[in-house]
Amino acid sequence: MSSSVLEHSFSSRLARELELVADKLEQWISAEHKWPFDPTLLQQLQQLLGLLKHEVQRLKAGKVYVVIVLMGGTGVGKSTLLNALAGQPIARTGLLRPTTRQVLAYIHTSLPGDILPAQLLEQAVRHDQDILHNKVIVDAPDLDSRETENYRRLRSILPYADIVLYIGSSEKYHDRIGWELFREFSRRKAFAFVLNRWDECVGREQTGERPDLDWLRDLEREGYEHPLLFRTSARYWTSSEKLTTAVPPPGDQFQELRQWLEAELGEKELLAIREKNLVETLRKCAEHLEQLLRGLTSINLPSLEHAWKAVLERAVQQFIERCESYFYQQHKRLDDYLREQATKQIPGWLSSIVKWWRGWRVSRAAPAPDSSIPSYLTTHLTDLVCDLLPSLGDSYLRHWGEHLTNQLLEQAANHGLPASFLEESLRQISPGDWNGFWKEQLREALRHAHQGVWQGHGWRSWLHRAVKWMPGRLSWLAGFLGLSVLLYRMFFAAAPYNPGFGDVLYFLVPWFLVEVLSYFLAYRLSPHDWREFTSHVIQGLRRGASSALWQIYGSQLSRIESDRNNEVNALKQILEQLSNVLQSIEQRRQEIAAIKRLYVRQLQAK
Repeated sequence: MSSSVLEHSFSSRLARELELVADKLEQWISAEHKWPFDPTLLQQLQQLLGLLKHEVQRLKAGKVYVVIVLMGGTGVGKSTLLNALAGQPIARTGLLRPTTRQVLAYIHTSLPGDILPAQLLEQAVRHDQDILHNKVIVDAPDLDSRETENYRRLRSILPYADIVLYIGSSEKYHDRIGWELFREFSRRKAFAFVLNRWDECVGREQTGERPDLDWLRDLEREGYEHPLLFRTSARYWTSSEKLTTAVPPPGDQFQELRQWLEAELGEKELLAIREKNLVETLRKCAEHLEQLLRGLTSINLPSLEHAWKAVLERAVQQFIERCESYFYQQHKRLDDYLREQATKQIPGWLSSIVKWWRGWRVSRAAPAPDSSIPSYLTTHLTDLVCDLLPSLGDSYLRHWGEHLTNQLLEQAANHGLPASFLEESLRQISPGDWNGFWKEQLREALRHAHQGVWQGHGWRSWLHRAVKWMPGRLSWLAGFLGLSVLLYRMFFAAAPYNPGFGDVLYFLVPWFLVEVLSYFLAYRLSPHDWREFTSHVIQGLRRGASSALWQIYGSQLSRIESDRNNEVNALKQILEQLSNVLQSIEQRRQEIAAIKRLYVRQLQAK
């Protein structure tokens, strides 16, 4: 099987694999991302995607060609060099600067225009030089033009270049703007160099260092090993300058440049350049994807969860401190309530009398409010909440909620999540009515504290139940025991007994004394210390409020983790496909010595 058939088979397979990668990457880029990716990286990936899609189109077309961009500053002779290579004045030259304002492409007639990017076709000149049938030579706008549109056009076409001919002159070969562009694109493009207007450099040894030698040293410092540099005087080789009869200066290498373009850059070399450029584009794309992936995996969500819980606990503690101050101010009210509850918990006739007496005292109060009468004894304990929250003030609760949200956003930013990513969602899920939130939490805490105090745990629970059982029961038992003693003396004693009116005391005295003693014992053993009760309220409030707040805000971390995992899986799939394409190219690619001089040493090592 011939090498051309093998080459076509590989190109078709590579086009299919590359198209799958491009489609996958395009789907991911165009999708709506909830994660705050770096917009600069996304923009660069979008540009690389355009290059990959263009390469797919080139592979499908089956045409082996390269795009050679002439890049240089104003007045270095780019257009003159193109005219010399074309053998006719196709590009405008002159003293007016900048001369080159549009992109001019020199294209063979056999090359269809639909496989070239639109950026290269602003002004196309067709030719029939078969020796340049697989090379598109592009005269780019001046890179140091004062017209920013020219620089923008140059940057738009450089990504589509396979080879960049960096053209300089004795005055312009290491200017800042050109050198920055060179450094940016030399990592993934083939570069050759032309020192034009060489006739102006001849004899410079007497006045200073030769520009070509200085330029070569600079290129070697940038990583080039034996960079390919041509010294030309293009105006001696173009008929438009009327200098065709003049003798070129010594050392002119225009013919060597033409020989390199027309003969030395054969189909094998062109394929190798395209493959190396494609590999570097894929590696750059993989580098950006890995950078995005590192940004995703660098965020320690368990650590952020711990930090958020600490923020919520501190916020709850701040509110509790206000509550403790309020409970301390209302400790008499709590004491009275607990005494009332202790009385209600005790059964028996004496407890009923005490309850009636207290109720009668309250009912005797005047219709007008009287601060000396504890009217709160007739209300529920949870009515304390109605006094507590207004005492804090709506502004305090509002600022408390704002401070909590800001603290959560600050911790998220400290862990790598931008505040803008979470701010809107956090403010949406935050309870708008913090008064209602805390009212519910306080009532729930009071309810649990009420149950915990009166029910107790362990031996205290058994003791409390036993003591509560005594009033109303033990007194009757004592009364019947006294009555039994009386009956024994009346009917079973040996000595005769004459009953009298005072014998009723045998029943009443034990019955009354035991009832009183059991009532006071049960009352004293009943919990009515406001400090103990407040401690139960605070514990319940801390536990309940922390849990309720985590249910609200913790859901955001679950959503973030889900979104991150989805993005990580999508990026890993694209990276895997990229790796497969790179491996396929590397297995087939042959290292050609002729093109080594066009790349920096770092790329040659890859």
